[in-house]
Amino acid sequence: MKQGGIILPDSAVRKQTLNFKDSECLVILGKGDTRHDGAKIAAELDCECWGLNDIERFPEMTMLFDIHEKERAMEVSKDLADLKIPIMMQDVYPDIPMSVKFPMTKILEDFVVPYYNNQVCQMLAFAIHTRRFKKIYLFGVEYMAADRVEQEFERPCTEFWLGMAMGRGISLYIAKQSNLFTYTGYLKGIIYGYTPKYQEPFKGFREAQPHYWAEYLLGAYGGSAIGKEFYDHDEWMAELGKFCTRYVHDKLKLRKAAEDAKKEGEHEEVGG
Repeated sequence: MKQGGIILPDSAVRKQTLNFKDSECLVILGKGDTRHDGAKIAAELDCECWGLNDIERFPEMTMLFDIHEKERAMEVSKDLADLKIPIMMQDVYPDIPMSVKFPMTKILEDFVVPYYNNQVCQMLAFAIHTRRFKKIYLFGVEYMAADRVEQEFERPCTEFWLGMAMGRGISLYIAKQSNLFTYTGYLKGIIYGYTPKYQEPFKGFREAQPHYWAEYLLGAYGGSAIGKEFYDHDEWMAELGKFCTRYVHDKLKLRKAAEDAKKEGEHEEVGG
């Protein structure tokens, strides 16, 4: 299989070159429930598959990220010295043969914004930085755990980096169980500005795709290149316009009928 490499900054221990699979797809695995689905997709696509910390060592994984201090990393994951895939860490360590120094300085120079409050963000930033991937699949990154308060501030940061990926032309595929790109405001996740009577066209977006709902929703509504596989944006907007016109027209007819009936009742009461 062909492989492409990226040369990372020199380390005090050795000069490092990472080899990637010859694929424009990347699967990122968190430790949420859908991680097993992500591993299966990585196997089907035969693409890069990155995990983090002490996640199960899926055979599909091509790189592990543990960008904590070495002591903590080794305490959480006892097998780092034995792994046969690259391990992205803060530095290269002789007693962890596959350790690779995370190019934090280069990434900061690339993106300027120093906004990284969880490891998934660093994985996304590195993926974008390599300029290799056109599709990123995110599984096991649900932000659903009610007992993890930090997820409330981790999620916006992850969404920011997903937005950065989209801005670089990368398509996103996200497990529908994920809380990413959702909110629980007064419209319960419906797009802002579309009050309840206009919500119908948007219902079911999340469930419409088994894995790829984020591409479906963001591409369809935003009219970007993302989601063109699912439908043409102009046609969709035209259909939405027709639906809203019919809906308002029908509502006005019902309202007028109700008002006429009320007036007729008032006349009868007065006449009686």
